[in-house]
Amino acid sequence: MLFLYEPVDTLVMDHLAEFSGKKLIAGDRKDLDLGDLPTEAIVGDPLPEKTLTPLCTWMQETLGERVEKVAVGKRLINSPAVALANDFVSPAMQRMMQQAMDASSTPRIPAATLEINPRHTLIKNLAVLREADPERAQMALEQLFDNTLVAAGLLEDAKPMLPRLYKMLENLTAVPSTSKTAS
Repeated sequence: MLFLYEPVDTLVMDHLAEFSGKKLIAGDRKDLDLGDLPTEAIVGDPLPEKTLTPLCTWMQETLGERVEKVAVGKRLINSPAVALANDFVSPAMQRMMQQAMDASSTPRIPAATLEINPRHTLIKNLAVLREADPERAQMALEQLFDNTLVAAGLLEDAKPMLPRLYKMLENLTAVPSTSKTAS
């Protein structure tokens, strides 16, 4: 395993392509195939297909142009989701392009694919919340997607995320009212 942290590293590695007979593939590419997960890594049952299909459709519709598509993935174990770069521009190249371009005069970089983990508790809870409280579900989905963009280094502007985080923190820190009156 080789960890690369500088945007230019991926550009160099894309041209290298192979080392000692081993093909080099970035871990954040859509076409990465890790094969089947070892059975000890699998925790919990995935959401059933009858729940996953409408959930992915709702996610796609809710996120709109921000996401190329929403897909169910097999690569994730502990994470609820990951943002994957489009097929023709690596995430590192996207970061380099974002740093070099003026957003007002250059077209946006294509949206990422959101790949979800159907076994993760957050995704399971989101599927239930979508029906029970659509407003909170939308807020949670938007935050989840922004989190994946932050992790991938693809979030263009974090400012819109802050009011949402404050609202979520308000909800989490709200003191529950009690029906008993003080004596």
